Parts: sequence; structure tokens; C-alpha cells
Amino acid sequence: MRVDQGVWAQPQAGLIESARCITDVSVRVVLGRTKDAAGRKSTAIRDRRGRVIETWGPAPASCFAGLNGSGCTNAPRTTTEYTGITGLASEWWNDPTVGQHHAGAPLVHNTMTGAVDYNWGSGPPPVTGINAENFSLRMTGDITFPSVGTYFMRFKQDDGVRLYIDDKVVVDSWIDTNSFSLNGSVDVAAGNLTRRIRIDYYERTGLAELQLRWTPPGQAEAVVPGTALSPAYGLVRKETSVDTNTTVATTPATITPLTSDTVTTYWGDPSLGLVDTVTVDNGGLALLTDYEYATTPAGVRRVSSRSMPSNVNTKWMYAVYGDNEVGPASCPGGAGVRQVPGSLKAKTHPGGTQTESYVYDLTGRPVGYRKNSDPWTCTTYDARG
Repeated sequence: MRVDQGVWAQPQAGLIESARCITDVSVRVVLGRTKDAAGRKSTAIRDRRGRVIETWGPAPASCFAGLNGSGCTNAPRTTTEYTGITGLASEWWNDPTVGQHHAGAPLVHNTMTGAVDYNWGSGPPPVTGINAENFSLRMTGDITFPSVGTYFMRFKQDDGVRLYIDDKVVVDSWIDTNSFSLNGSVDVAAGNLTRRIRIDYYERTGLAELQLRWTPPGQAEAVVPGTALSPAYGLVRKETSVDTNTTVATTPATITPLTSDTVTTYWGDPSLGLVDTVTVDNGGLALLTDYEYATTPAGVRRVSSRSMPSNVNTKWMYAVYGDNEVGPASCPGGAGVRQVPGSLKAKTHPGGTQTESYVYDLTGRPVGYRKNSDPWTCTTYDARG
């Protein structure tokens, strides 16, 4: 465990009073302890990727004798859980040299769930939009080793592949071949079981295969299970907040923790990060907000509607400008001007009682707005823009 401690700011109300960074690479990092005008403190606890997993406060300073606010029985706290997706985040190119030079933006993003154990043979293409031959793949995320010790890593491959653990090359077999790579080793220490992983792979012609294998200490070689891999998207699955409710009808006052869960689900491939539903107070009122996405144009997923928790007249509807669509008769700079595809065109309120319309100039700046059939409200810009 490494401890770094220092004062970052004057202890003025609302500013960071001090920042105590306590790092345990196996679990989490505590960073930033703030103090409000009433002298109450708050703390954010983060995991090794910097994601907030727990917050405490605001609560009296005496609650924070340790790393969190557990010094007080019912200090407000929130815990955050992330999606337990297995597999790795993947990027694809129709270029077999991505591991040698910059190949531009990926053509396809997706999540390859489960183990890295693929035998694509001679076709069809591994994913839609990618060639059956002469392609590259980059996979990233986390790998969790089940215990300490030295692990030997290698691939069954066709063609070239490289493995990085915590940004260090462990296996380098960047050649056209149909064989097993040489072993690389990873020393896993207590408190550091989860590590960053990156796999670069390319396929030339003929057969295509990629299989990640490990030999744990004292065990036989096996395919790395999908349960050991995570794409580390940082998508929040659940937030649980515990606050206090003080009832003053009794002496002494009774303090009852109030717990509320907010659960989020995601639409389609998790690599898109598109929220499907959000349920507030999942175990009680279950207030559900639901999102829908447009299916056109292909590959572009814009929000088309949002339904609020009540079931009656709660859906917001959204429309966007399409390709080659021009602005309606409205305001100078927008009327008859080609609109930027995907720009918000109209927003219809729940129940259809009100529609807000928008128009933009050639550079995408808003120049017109109106409600229903009211006159347009126009915006003009001077020479400074």
C-alpha cells in the first residue's frame, strides 16, 4: 500500500480542505475530501480505473476517522455498481497493419463477449462491415487473475498477434503463421489481480483464428475463461443511496436509514453506451424512464423518444434533420439553408400538446425557434460570430 498526503487548498468553505490519496492497487483509491460551509465533509472512493464506487457525506468531520464515513452509524453514502459484462471491447479495421502504424478510425466497434476463442476459418467475415481477409482487430479491457503467482500466456493464432498487460508487451508474435505463439509470463502479486489487457491481431489471407490461453501456477494450460475478462466500459448498472430520516416524535429521536436504488439498463451492444431504461427507487416506487432510438440512418442511434415514469401522456418525441434537408420558412440565415444532418428539428411534449421547432444556419448555429405555430423567434450574429 502506498500513502501520499498533502494539503491542496486553503480550508475555506466549499473548497477542498485536503486531498488524501490512499492507494491499494487491488481495490480502490480514495481521492478528494471536501468540506462545505457547515464544516461537513464528503469523500469519494474510486476503483483502480478511477471510477467512483462509493461516496460518503456530507457528514460531520468526526465521522471520517478512517477511510470512509463509517465513524457515524448513519452517515449518508452512495455505492455504485458497474455492468458485469464479460469479454473485451473490440475495434475493427479493413487493414492488416493496425499494430504497425495508425490506420485511422475503426470501421466497427463492438463487444466480443466471453472467452477470446475464435476460429473464423476462411469466412464469412467475423463481423458485419469487415472483410473476411486482410483485417485487423484490437481488443481492450481488464483481465482478472484468480490467484497470485506466475502465469504463462500464449495464443493459438492465424495470423499475427500481440498481447499487452498493463501496457507492457507480454507476447509478440506479429508474423504470418498458423501455430502457437511463444509463451510470455506475467507475475501477479497479492493486491494486484486485475490488470489492463490489450490484444492486437491481424489476418492476411486463408484461415483466421485467435485463441488466448494461460497456464496458471501449478495447473494445466487452458483457454482464458470469459469470466476473467471485462471490457471496462464504466457503464453504471446500479446506484444505492442510503440517507437518514430523523423522526422527532420520540425522545431521543429515532434515526431510520432510507435506501433507494437506481437501476440502469442499456440498449443493444454495450459498446454504444445507449441507456435503455432508468428505474429510480427500484425496490419501491419503481419510477421508470424509457428511451427509444431511431433506426435510420443505418448505424446512427439518436434518441427518438423518452417516456417518463407515469404511464399517461409521458412520452417526449424528438425529430432530427435528415440528409439534404433545408430549413423551413422561418428566420434569416436558416430558411432554405441546408441543415446539419442529425440536428434537432423538433421536440414534441408529452400528450402532443406542444411542439418546439428549431432551425440553424450554415455553420450549425441556432437562428430560429418557435412553439407550435407561434411566430419564429430569430437570433442574429454580428461579425464576431
